[in-house]
Amino acid sequence: MRLKIIKIWGGHLLAIASERLLAQWGEMAVEHDPKIWRAVEIPGLEICCEKVYGNTALTFFDVPPPL
Repeated sequence: MRLKIIKIWGGHLLAIASERLLAQWGEMAVEHDPKIWRAVEIPGLEICCEKVYGNTALTFFDVPPPL
């Protein structure tokens, strides 16, 4: 079950990044169990903040500024 959850989250985040669905000034929050899924940098998205509250974690992603 853990592998399925990781694949689902990773696939969704990759799709959001590759399709550029998040505006340049936008921010996306992902709620997850920190014991099951650990947030990682996704090409096209960067982690701007992480908060853990017991068995719930919130990871905030935004679009990196253009080079």
